[in-house]
Amino acid sequence: MNCLSTASGRHSHHRTLSLTTLLLLQTSTSTTCNLLLKFLSTQSKLPIPILPLPNCTPPNTNPQEKHLPPPQPPPPPLQNPNKIPNFNPTEFTILSKILTDKAIPSGPALEEALTEARINPAEALLLEIFKQFDFSPKLLFTLFLWAEKQPGYCFSFTVFNAIVNALGKAREFDSSWSLILDKINKNASEMPDLDTFAIMIRRYGRAGLPLPAIRTFEYASSLGFLNDLESGKNLLEILLDSLCKEGHVRVASEYFDKRRGQGSKLGTIYSDI
Repeated sequence: MNCLSTASGRHSHHRTLSLTTLLLLQTSTSTTCNLLLKFLSTQSKLPIPILPLPNCTPPNTNPQEKHLPPPQPPPPPLQNPNKIPNFNPTEFTILSKILTDKAIPSGPALEEALTEARINPAEALLLEIFKQFDFSPKLLFTLFLWAEKQPGYCFSFTVFNAIVNALGKAREFDSSWSLILDKINKNASEMPDLDTFAIMIRRYGRAGLPLPAIRTFEYASSLGFLNDLESGKNLLEILLDSLCKEGHVRVASEYFDKRRGQGSKLGTIYSDI
Protein backbone atom coordinates (compact mmCIF):
# COMPACT_ATOMS: atom_id res chain seq x y z
CA MET A 1 0.00 0.00 0.00
CA ASN A 2 1.40 3.33 -1.00
CA CYS A 3 1.53 5.57 2.04
CA LEU A 4 2.38 8.70 0.13
CA SER A 5 -0.43 11.21 0.05
CA THR A 6 -0.16 14.08 -2.35
CA ALA A 7 -1.59 17.52 -1.76
CA SER A 8 -4.38 18.38 -4.15
CA GLY A 9 -3.48 20.77 -6.91
CA ARG A 10 0.27 20.25 -6.58
CA HIS A 11 0.73 20.90 -10.26
CA SER A 12 -2.10 23.39 -10.75
CA HIS A 13 -1.49 26.35 -13.05
CA HIS A 14 -0.53 29.49 -11.18
CA ARG A 15 -1.92 32.92 -12.00
CA THR A 16 -0.20 34.60 -14.95
CA LEU A 17 1.54 37.87 -14.28
CA SER A 18 -0.29 40.98 -15.43
CA LEU A 19 0.84 42.88 -18.53
CA THR A 20 1.67 45.89 -16.36
CA THR A 21 4.00 43.80 -14.21
CA LEU A 22 5.70 42.31 -17.26
CA LEU A 23 6.27 45.78 -18.70
CA LEU A 24 7.80 46.87 -15.42
CA LEU A 25 10.01 43.80 -15.47
CA GLN A 26 11.26 44.76 -18.91
CA THR A 27 11.95 48.45 -18.23
CA SER A 28 12.96 48.81 -14.54
CA THR A 29 16.67 48.96 -13.67
CA SER A 30 18.68 49.30 -10.49
CA THR A 31 22.39 49.49 -9.72
CA THR A 32 21.74 47.78 -6.40
CA CYS A 33 20.01 44.89 -8.14
CA ASN A 34 22.91 44.58 -10.58
CA LEU A 35 25.24 44.02 -7.66
CA LEU A 36 22.91 41.43 -6.16
CA LEU A 37 22.58 39.53 -9.40
CA LYS A 38 26.33 39.66 -10.01
CA PHE A 39 26.68 37.90 -6.67
CA LEU A 40 24.06 35.34 -7.74
CA SER A 41 25.89 34.57 -10.98
CA THR A 42 29.07 33.72 -9.07
CA GLN A 43 27.41 31.74 -6.28
CA SER A 44 24.64 29.86 -8.10
CA LYS A 45 26.40 26.47 -7.87
CA LEU A 46 26.50 26.37 -4.10
CA PRO A 47 24.75 23.28 -2.65
CA ILE A 48 21.93 25.19 -0.96
CA PRO A 49 20.42 28.58 -1.72
CA ILE A 50 20.80 30.15 1.70
CA LEU A 51 24.54 30.40 2.35
CA PRO A 52 25.95 33.76 3.60
CA LEU A 53 24.49 36.64 1.62
CA PRO A 54 25.70 40.24 1.28
CA ASN A 55 24.20 42.85 3.60
CA CYS A 56 21.87 44.76 1.32
CA THR A 57 18.45 46.23 1.94
CA PRO A 58 16.34 45.72 -1.20
CA PRO A 59 14.25 48.60 -2.52
CA ASN A 60 10.83 49.22 -0.97
CA THR A 61 11.54 46.92 1.98
CA ASN A 62 9.31 47.54 4.97
CA PRO A 63 11.54 47.32 8.09
CA GLN A 64 8.57 46.23 10.16
CA GLU A 65 8.34 43.02 8.13
CA LYS A 66 11.61 41.83 9.65
CA HIS A 67 10.15 41.60 13.13
CA LEU A 68 7.86 38.79 14.18
CA PRO A 69 4.48 39.72 15.63
CA PRO A 70 4.11 39.11 19.36
CA PRO A 71 3.00 35.58 20.32
CA GLN A 72 -0.73 35.08 20.21
CA PRO A 73 -2.72 33.33 22.92
CA PRO A 74 -3.43 29.67 22.20
CA PRO A 75 -6.71 29.00 20.39
CA PRO A 76 -9.55 27.03 21.94
CA PRO A 77 -9.32 23.25 21.48
CA LEU A 78 -12.05 23.30 18.82
CA GLN A 79 -13.16 26.45 17.04
CA ASN A 80 -16.45 24.91 15.92
CA PRO A 81 -17.62 22.19 18.34
CA ASN A 82 -20.71 21.53 16.18
CA LYS A 83 -18.59 20.44 13.25
CA ILE A 84 -17.52 16.81 13.29
CA PRO A 85 -13.72 16.77 12.78
CA ASN A 86 -11.95 14.06 10.78
CA PHE A 87 -9.54 13.45 13.66
CA ASN A 88 -9.90 12.30 17.26
CA PRO A 89 -11.11 15.34 19.27
CA THR A 90 -9.84 13.82 22.51
CA GLU A 91 -6.32 13.50 21.11
CA PHE A 92 -6.55 17.07 19.79
CA THR A 93 -7.42 18.33 23.28
CA ILE A 94 -4.64 16.31 24.92
CA LEU A 95 -2.10 17.49 22.35
CA SER A 96 -3.25 21.10 22.73
CA LYS A 97 -2.73 20.93 26.49
CA ILE A 98 0.76 19.54 26.04
CA LEU A 99 1.74 22.25 23.56
CA THR A 100 0.39 25.04 25.79
CA ASP A 101 2.09 23.71 28.93
CA LYS A 102 4.87 26.22 29.63
CA ALA A 103 6.65 23.61 31.74
CA ILE A 104 7.25 21.48 28.62
CA PRO A 105 9.81 23.08 26.28
CA SER A 106 10.52 22.00 22.72
CA GLY A 107 13.00 19.19 22.28
CA PRO A 108 13.41 15.96 24.27
CA ALA A 109 11.01 17.04 27.03
CA LEU A 110 8.20 17.55 24.55
CA GLU A 111 8.95 14.28 22.76
CA GLU A 112 8.80 12.44 26.07
CA ALA A 113 5.44 14.02 26.92
CA LEU A 114 4.04 13.10 23.50
CA THR A 115 5.19 9.51 23.87
CA GLU A 116 3.66 9.19 27.34
CA ALA A 117 0.35 10.59 26.02
CA ARG A 118 0.29 7.88 23.33
CA ILE A 119 -0.85 10.31 20.68
CA ASN A 120 -1.49 8.86 17.24
CA PRO A 121 0.06 11.37 14.78
CA ALA A 122 -2.59 11.02 12.09
CA GLU A 123 -2.42 13.34 9.10
CA ALA A 124 -5.66 15.19 9.88
CA LEU A 125 -4.65 15.75 13.50
CA LEU A 126 -1.22 17.13 12.58
CA LEU A 127 -2.67 19.46 9.95
CA GLU A 128 -5.15 20.90 12.43
CA ILE A 129 -2.45 21.38 15.06
CA PHE A 130 -0.14 23.08 12.56
CA LYS A 131 -2.95 25.45 11.63
CA GLN A 132 -3.92 26.27 15.23
CA PHE A 133 -0.41 26.57 16.67
CA ASP A 134 1.50 28.25 13.85
CA PHE A 135 2.73 30.86 16.34
CA SER A 136 4.75 28.13 18.15
CA PRO A 137 7.18 26.97 15.43
CA LYS A 138 9.73 25.32 17.71
CA LEU A 139 7.05 23.17 19.31
CA LEU A 140 5.65 22.20 15.90
CA PHE A 141 9.14 21.35 14.67
CA THR A 142 9.64 18.95 17.59
CA LEU A 143 6.15 17.50 17.09
CA PHE A 144 6.86 16.74 13.44
CA LEU A 145 10.22 15.12 14.17
CA TRP A 146 8.58 13.02 16.90
CA ALA A 147 5.71 11.99 14.60
CA GLU A 148 8.09 10.69 11.93
CA LYS A 149 9.67 8.34 14.49
CA GLN A 150 6.38 6.71 15.49
CA PRO A 151 5.60 3.16 14.32
CA GLY A 152 3.19 3.14 11.43
CA TYR A 153 3.59 6.84 10.64
CA CYS A 154 2.82 7.39 6.97
CA PHE A 155 4.73 10.15 5.18
CA SER A 156 2.46 12.80 3.70
CA PHE A 157 3.45 15.58 1.32
CA THR A 158 0.53 17.57 2.70
CA VAL A 159 1.83 17.35 6.26
CA PHE A 160 5.44 17.97 5.20
CA ASN A 161 4.55 21.10 3.26
CA ALA A 162 2.33 22.28 6.11
CA ILE A 163 5.20 22.17 8.61
CA VAL A 164 7.54 23.86 6.09
CA ASN A 165 4.94 26.59 5.65
CA ALA A 166 4.43 27.02 9.41
CA LEU A 167 8.18 27.33 9.97
CA GLY A 168 8.58 29.75 7.07
CA LYS A 169 5.71 31.90 8.32
CA ALA A 170 7.57 32.24 11.64
CA ARG A 171 10.85 33.03 9.79
CA GLU A 172 12.36 29.75 11.01
CA PHE A 173 14.02 29.20 7.64
CA ASP A 174 16.95 27.20 9.02
CA SER A 175 14.54 24.63 10.44
CA SER A 176 12.65 24.48 7.15
CA TRP A 177 15.85 23.81 5.23
CA SER A 178 16.98 21.17 7.70
CA LEU A 179 13.81 19.21 6.92
CA ILE A 180 14.07 19.76 3.17
CA LEU A 181 17.74 18.81 2.90
CA ASP A 182 17.24 15.78 5.13
CA LYS A 183 14.61 14.42 2.74
CA ILE A 184 16.74 15.19 -0.31
CA ASN A 185 19.81 13.46 1.12
CA LYS A 186 18.15 10.41 2.68
CA ASN A 187 14.93 9.38 0.97
CA ALA A 188 14.22 9.76 -2.73
CA SER A 189 10.61 8.58 -2.28
CA GLU A 190 9.98 11.50 0.09
CA MET A 191 11.71 14.11 -2.05
CA PRO A 192 10.23 17.61 -1.57
CA ASP A 193 7.89 18.52 -4.40
CA LEU A 194 7.32 21.68 -6.40
CA ASP A 195 4.90 23.00 -3.76
CA THR A 196 7.63 22.80 -1.11
CA PHE A 197 9.87 25.24 -2.97
CA ALA A 198 6.93 27.43 -3.93
CA ILE A 199 6.16 27.79 -0.22
CA MET A 200 9.75 28.75 0.57
CA ILE A 201 9.84 31.31 -2.25
CA ARG A 202 6.60 32.93 -1.07
CA ARG A 203 7.72 33.02 2.56
CA TYR A 204 11.04 34.62 1.65
CA GLY A 205 9.20 37.19 -0.43
CA ARG A 206 6.85 38.08 2.41
CA ALA A 207 9.79 38.32 4.78
CA GLY A 208 11.40 40.96 2.57
CA LEU A 209 14.20 38.61 1.47
CA PRO A 210 14.25 38.58 -2.35
CA LEU A 211 17.77 37.19 -2.71
CA PRO A 212 17.10 33.93 -0.79
CA ALA A 213 13.86 33.60 -2.78
CA ILE A 214 15.86 33.69 -6.01
CA ARG A 215 18.42 31.28 -4.63
CA THR A 216 15.63 28.90 -3.68
CA PHE A 217 14.38 28.95 -7.27
CA GLU A 218 17.89 28.26 -8.55
CA TYR A 219 18.34 25.41 -6.10
CA ALA A 220 15.04 23.86 -7.14
CA SER A 221 16.12 24.10 -10.78
CA SER A 222 19.37 22.29 -9.93
CA LEU A 223 17.28 19.38 -8.64
CA GLY A 224 15.54 18.94 -11.97
CA PHE A 225 12.29 20.75 -11.28
CA LEU A 226 12.72 22.72 -14.50
CA ASN A 227 13.09 19.62 -16.67
CA ASP A 228 9.34 19.83 -17.17
CA LEU A 229 8.68 23.09 -19.03
CA GLU A 230 5.29 23.74 -17.44
CA SER A 231 6.56 23.12 -13.88
CA GLY A 232 9.52 25.42 -14.44
CA LYS A 233 7.28 28.11 -15.86
CA ASN A 234 4.92 27.87 -12.90
CA LEU A 235 7.73 28.11 -10.36
CA LEU A 236 9.24 31.08 -12.16
CA GLU A 237 5.85 32.81 -12.20
CA ILE A 238 5.58 32.25 -8.45
CA LEU A 239 9.04 33.76 -7.93
CA LEU A 240 8.38 36.86 -10.04
CA ASP A 241 4.87 37.30 -8.66
CA SER A 242 6.12 37.03 -5.07
CA LEU A 243 8.90 39.56 -5.63
CA CYS A 244 6.62 42.06 -7.36
CA LYS A 245 3.85 41.78 -4.78
CA GLU A 246 6.31 42.68 -2.04
CA GLY A 247 7.70 45.69 -3.91
CA HIS A 248 10.85 44.11 -5.36
CA VAL A 249 9.99 44.76 -9.01
CA ARG A 250 13.49 45.95 -9.90
CA VAL A 251 15.09 42.84 -8.41
CA ALA A 252 12.68 40.68 -10.39
CA SER A 253 13.40 42.70 -13.55
CA GLU A 254 17.17 42.29 -13.29
CA TYR A 255 16.90 38.58 -12.61
CA PHE A 256 14.40 38.06 -15.43
CA ASP A 257 16.61 39.89 -17.94
CA LYS A 258 19.73 38.08 -16.74
CA ARG A 259 18.28 34.62 -17.27
CA ARG A 260 16.08 35.21 -20.32
CA GLY A 261 18.91 35.15 -22.82
CA GLN A 262 20.59 32.00 -21.56
CA GLY A 263 20.82 29.25 -24.14
CA SER A 264 19.35 26.45 -22.02
CA LYS A 265 16.02 25.13 -20.83
CA LEU A 266 15.97 28.10 -18.47
CA GLY A 267 16.23 30.35 -21.49
CA THR A 268 13.25 28.61 -23.09
CA ILE A 269 11.16 29.12 -19.95
CA TYR A 270 12.12 32.78 -19.64
CA SER A 271 11.34 33.44 -23.29
CA ASP A 272 7.95 31.78 -22.90
CA ILE A 273 7.13 33.94 -19.87
